[in-house]
Amino acid sequence: MTTPQLTVSQTPEQTASALVDALVALLAERPAAHVGLTGGSMGVAVAQEVGRRWTTGEADFSGVDWWFSDERFLPAGDAERNALQVRRALGDAPLADDRLHVVGAVAPDAEPDRLGAEDAAQEYAVAMEEVPQADGLPVFDLLVLGVGPDAHVASLFPGHPDSGHTDRWTTAVEDSPKPPPLRVSFTMPVLRAADEVWLVATGEGKAAALASASEAFAGPEVPLPGDGAPLEVPAAWAVGRHGTRWFLDRAAASRLEG
Repeated sequence: MTTPQLTVSQTPEQTASALVDALVALLAERPAAHVGLTGGSMGVAVAQEVGRRWTTGEADFSGVDWWFSDERFLPAGDAERNALQVRRALGDAPLADDRLHVVGAVAPDAEPDRLGAEDAAQEYAVAMEEVPQADGLPVFDLLVLGVGPDAHVASLFPGHPDSGHTDRWTTAVEDSPKPPPLRVSFTMPVLRAADEVWLVATGEGKAAALASASEAFAGPEVPLPGDGAPLEVPAAWAVGRHGTRWFLDRAAASRLEG
């Protein structure tokens, strides 16, 4: 069975740098690309490194369309929004506004509700129609995903009904076990349709989740469970069609065999 390619660095900073090194190499072969970003501390660290290299002229990312594999359904100016954190982390990088594809936010003076999140999810799916498709799914060149200590990826949580959807591209996640309770996320079929899926994680707090994902790793040849069955280890299913890589620091990799 295929297994992810591991890149283990000493520190979180070196982990982010190693991932961006690989991203630059990937884009050298495809200067026009659709890349999915993640939030959280490592998502911000990766965006900061992208922004630094872009601003200094070390790398050119102007041909990339950037997307978000998930987003917290909050007002646009909320500091917890992935889009806001990543845009700030990119700093002075010359990013065209139409190259950063942002998930819809809570309307001004409105309260977050299920209907609003569902509308935002559907609108994002419509926007994703500009991504090249195969077998009825958008094919991203690369999706960069964080990993939670419970082995969730994007906003697909273990045992949660939304983790098992196979009939849509995006989903409005309600009752998220991690706040806020409403989120918008790519579904697992979209994650697995990407050419490349790269997981990035640091810290001892992620080690157990990564060990579980490694043990349960479901390569691209393994079909998703039928009937919308929730996934118990979502990170094990986050696999690219042509490549899967894990960028970790030594603490996060500490429970992996070999």
